[in-house]
Amino acid sequence: MTNPAQGWNRLPLIALLAFLISSIRIFVRFLYQAVPALVGVYFALRNHLQFVPYVIAGLLTILLIATFLRYRRFLWQFDDQRIRVKQGVFKVTELNLGYERIQQADIRQPFWLKPFNLTVLSLQSAGSKGKEVEIPALSAALSTDLQQRVLAKSQEASVADQSSAEVSDVTHDFELQLPTSEVWRIGSMQNIFIMISALVAFIFANQTMTNYITEQFELWLAGFESQFQALLVGTALALAFFATILILTTLYYFNLFYGYHLVRQGDRVHYQAGLLSKLSRSFRMPKLQLVEMRQGLVGRLLQRWSVRILQAGANHEKAEGRFTVPILTSSRLQALTTDLQFTTAAWRRVHGAFVVRYWLIIGVAMGLIFEPLAGAISAVVVLVWRWVWWRRFGWHVDDQWLVVRTAWIGQRQRWVPAAKMQRVSIQQSPWQRLFGCCQLRADTAGGSLTIPWLQRDAAEALKAQLLELTASNHKRWM
Repeated sequence: MTNPAQGWNRLPLIALLAFLISSIRIFVRFLYQAVPALVGVYFALRNHLQFVPYVIAGLLTILLIATFLRYRRFLWQFDDQRIRVKQGVFKVTELNLGYERIQQADIRQPFWLKPFNLTVLSLQSAGSKGKEVEIPALSAALSTDLQQRVLAKSQEASVADQSSAEVSDVTHDFELQLPTSEVWRIGSMQNIFIMISALVAFIFANQTMTNYITEQFELWLAGFESQFQALLVGTALALAFFATILILTTLYYFNLFYGYHLVRQGDRVHYQAGLLSKLSRSFRMPKLQLVEMRQGLVGRLLQRWSVRILQAGANHEKAEGRFTVPILTSSRLQALTTDLQFTTAAWRRVHGAFVVRYWLIIGVAMGLIFEPLAGAISAVVVLVWRWVWWRRFGWHVDDQWLVVRTAWIGQRQRWVPAAKMQRVSIQQSPWQRLFGCCQLRADTAGGSLTIPWLQRDAAEALKAQLLELTASNHKRWM
């Protein structure tokens, strides 16, 4: 590879492996979406399975050709101001990313690139709409240089900070390390029921597959001497399945966040983590748009929190696009929020009509008419649930932050800088109009916050306050 700063350049041949893995991911995602249809085709044409090897060979050939073409058509270069990437086979696109526009710069080192001391540089810009640019198979030194160019305010600062990627050799303004014992707990804090539900929905997405599984399950039940024996074995298998999912989840997150080390030097925040594959992720504090603190059911039992820091345009839907502090004790959370300059929240409640909503009244009324006992029980359960939700819901605003807390068993707090509003709107439904209330929505570059059931006067005052803070803020925040 020639000097990337002198013209368009290709990647080394080892990058073919990166493009192959990327193509396989795209191919698997396509197959995942098409599985219900493919299963139906399989059952319809299972008498002609002799053609399956030819179909598989054809698909693999297309995959390899597409991988090679993607590799050959990928060109890139950089200078003192920007990075340029040109890619595409049938439709060629050229992307110019100025360093100031890049919100987040990540350096990953997958295990298969470690022997070559090569890395993958991922760049996310404010206008990427969840997409990112990946430049695979770059040397570690070149990736670090580009990451520092993104973080630096000027070329001179970038040169002065070349050594800041080595987090152990620098004096930092803030530092956070997660011990191995804490990293092991991260997997247990995840909601495995969401993954299991997605897996079950995937399995039963096709009617033919559903009928086949039902038939096999009935045959399996018929093999037991009694229903109690079948129930006992089924329960044991279900528990083993849950335990397997939990173990796999724990191992996955342990590999992802092993050796987690976060530092802040000036306005630059950086963390490194990973066991088999290393990740180095950085951003600048002026680009912070939203901080989200979460504590689920298991987190509440363990007295642990997780934190996400969002910037404009970054890929927050996928885990690999988030700037995350995966697990925090109360003391570490306090240290982090102090460094982020969080203020003390004086939580305010919304109007009590938040407890009773029109759909709840209709549902309970129908239950009382057709099944009084079930309707009464449902009314009590739902009202208690809504009351607890209302009691734990809170919002806070000051000259620095706008905060919304939603909670039931666990809780989620979302903190946005009060001077970084993109739009503040007020909406009022007919039901809210009866109580003189409305709903305020604050849109930022990192997400939206909604405060329901505010008194109209309070909502108008809050809107004016947020717009005034934003208008009077002359600092760079994108």
